[in-house]
Amino acid sequence: MGDLIEIPTYSQRNCLFYKVTSNTLVIEIKGSNNAAIGLATRPSNNCEIEIYIGNEFCWIKVEKQPRKKLNRSLLARHSFRKFLITWFTDRIQLSNANGESLINFPTVIPDIKYFTCFSFKLRNLIQWRFEIPPPRPIMEHKPITTGSMEWIPWNNQLPDGALIGGYEGENLYIIRSRHRGSTTPGKFVPSTGVGYVPWGGQSVNKYEFEGSVLSPVLYSIYTADLPCKDDDVVMATYADDTACLSSNKDPILASQKRETDEIDVWLQKWRIKSSATKSVHVTFTLRKGDCPPVNLGREQLPHKKCVKYLGLRLDRRLTWAEHIKAKKTEANLQYQKLNWLIGRQSPLSLNNKLLVYKCTIKPIWTYGIQLWGSASNSNLKILQRFQNKVLRDISGATWYTRNAEIHEYLGMPTVKEEICSYSSKYQDRLQGHTNKLARDLLMSDPEDTRRLKRWHILSLSDRI
Repeated sequence: MGDLIEIPTYSQRNCLFYKVTSNTLVIEIKGSNNAAIGLATRPSNNCEIEIYIGNEFCWIKVEKQPRKKLNRSLLARHSFRKFLITWFTDRIQLSNANGESLINFPTVIPDIKYFTCFSFKLRNLIQWRFEIPPPRPIMEHKPITTGSMEWIPWNNQLPDGALIGGYEGENLYIIRSRHRGSTTPGKFVPSTGVGYVPWGGQSVNKYEFEGSVLSPVLYSIYTADLPCKDDDVVMATYADDTACLSSNKDPILASQKRETDEIDVWLQKWRIKSSATKSVHVTFTLRKGDCPPVNLGREQLPHKKCVKYLGLRLDRRLTWAEHIKAKKTEANLQYQKLNWLIGRQSPLSLNNKLLVYKCTIKPIWTYGIQLWGSASNSNLKILQRFQNKVLRDISGATWYTRNAEIHEYLGMPTVKEEICSYSSKYQDRLQGHTNKLARDLLMSDPEDTRRLKRWHILSLSDRI
């Protein structure tokens, strides 16, 4: 609760301005006639909006354009009468204590931040009573200096290290939750133990959500001594995802049996539970045979022809065919959900349709484009055909309009042009990266090794 203020006004103008923190003002008035309220964007004698309340009339004046309405017995000399003033982007309204509208004015409302009270006739005593909101404490912002964020599933409480995203009497934490097929960001209120996400102008309660934390950094430090003694084995870790890569002409030597045994001993020592059923064994080769089975502890790892690692699907022959097909299917499903918004029958403007496509559909298939951009032309045409279809529906083009003309008219690059753009920006970031391991990625020579007739990832900036 804020401070309850009661003041009298006797002169025509009162120079005291009070801060407004919302689009609603509740005020009580005691007087016989001629009460006025001014709303302004800054403290000034010239208020953008003025509301006058008389004993028989009330009116609102915006930019010297008044609107007047007859109302009987609005004020009383010996008792306070409560009034409610609300304003939105296109309307301002004056209501009584029962919420009944006395007068409303459709107009463009500026950003109101202050209000004042005065009498619009001399020698007229008016008593005012209203509540001043309490000062909002300033939250200390602590920048994130290291690490990357991760979303952790949780129920009714937050994971350790959750990020603060706001303050409303207490710290609010950043969450996200699924609602009606969409992942929506929101907030978690510790006092209620409930998460809230905005939807349709309302707050929807969520008891199952994901909190944003910095746990991948801590987990990487905890598992920094994961055993990898063999020079022929490359181990890559990101948070709790670990990949062991072994290359050898002999399938038996490439099976990594000794390496997996050492990892299993280390996991048992540090009380880390692994799941062999969630792990995958893939043989990356152009040959027909497979490497011998690999065990983790006493369980055999399931052998598959494709594995998903950090959002990328790596198939047996490293052609990116499975990844591109999966991304095309995922993007097409998202487009079907948004067809009512960006399709031919949608009244949305062309620029807004393109904005929706760039923000919601395009990022689905451009993820990891710096790597899968080396795929064959036949695989790239799968995504190009999908984009041709979407852009044709967005623009409402006829069947005889060329796809090249649609791309040129909308200013949209083709899939190959996207590959060149993303690859060029990626290499520029690597050159100025602070991490030496990232800069070393540019040291390999594109002419050293070529599989089949595929493009090298460092040469993709020239692929048109």
